[in-house]
Amino acid sequence: MDACDVMVIGLGVHGSAAAAALARRGLRVVGCECSPSDEVWGASAGPWRMLRVTDPQRPQLRALGREARHCWDALAERRASPLIRATAAVAVGARSVVSERVGRSSVIAPDDARLAGLAPAVRAHGAVVDPDCALLDARAAVSALRADAVAAGAELYFDQLVNLAEPAPAAGRLRLGDREVRADRILVCLGAEVIELPVWQRPAGVRTEPAIMQHAPVGSSAGLDTDCFYLLDRGTDRFCVIPLSGSVQFGHFTTPAASGTGRAQLSRAAGRRDLTALRDIVPGWRGLREYSTAASAYTFTADGGFEIYRATPTMATLVACSGVGFKYAPALAERVAAVLVDGRGSDDQLRVSGIGPR
Repeated sequence: MDACDVMVIGLGVHGSAAAAALARRGLRVVGCECSPSDEVWGASAGPWRMLRVTDPQRPQLRALGREARHCWDALAERRASPLIRATAAVAVGARSVVSERVGRSSVIAPDDARLAGLAPAVRAHGAVVDPDCALLDARAAVSALRADAVAAGAELYFDQLVNLAEPAPAAGRLRLGDREVRADRILVCLGAEVIELPVWQRPAGVRTEPAIMQHAPVGSSAGLDTDCFYLLDRGTDRFCVIPLSGSVQFGHFTTPAASGTGRAQLSRAAGRRDLTALRDIVPGWRGLREYSTAASAYTFTADGGFEIYRATPTMATLVACSGVGFKYAPALAERVAAVLVDGRGSDDQLRVSGIGPR
């Protein structure tokens, strides 16, 4: 395709979902990604992502969460490989969660069997169980969205780096390998790399935060229920912990401690700090020493929501944190498509800024 209606640059979870949503509308879509087709980098990397309909920190996205869950369930039904693992969320000491009982969530006693592996001082703060949750296989989820995009007619290219440093893309012409492709519209979905774009291509107030996700082998679940994932609040430390068969995945929700400015130094500092805190929270893992750390970054708009910025009549940039917003991707993509195709404006789920509808 040497000419297309929309070129999507960046095929992480949000770019892949957007390519699929746009192609389903009958548009000619070309998607390009600098990574190989079998790799998922950035904030979308890691074995699992939490799938929650209700996120008390973002109550305005509750409807979007419900829509996204329906989308993921439908996508899973079309895929031969497992995509979703049914589970429950156990929020322990998370003040914002415990104080807001939403949907089918219920408060449980400190002696509940699901809390058996946690330190008594942690259990004493109270806990809430939300049964309407699941875990998404991150790699399989992105692959499924890409397959949906191709099935709808999109052409996806990998190992292709597009230069966005020059104003030329505003004219709708981009180099893709040894070809020049003319696109009526360009959608940039670069995750944390959005912060590296020239100022004219991104909205004001975009910020990034370091993101550390760790994965470690464990001999047992240390008393934690492997049919749950845990949201743990201990003072200034807030963790997600996902006990798996023979391993544990965990991450810190607040900015990790850093001994240096580089990601390697950040990984080492965060790894030591997080392991120390985790051993105190889950005493059965005191001997945990081996782990792998993935250092990335989460990108946020000025108000922490989702935003599509129309830099020119032909170019738009989506700012969407895949670390926090991974679960919303297929539903958010439908709104992005409505902005680009129908000229729809802002709503509670997606703010539109820049020059306005074409």
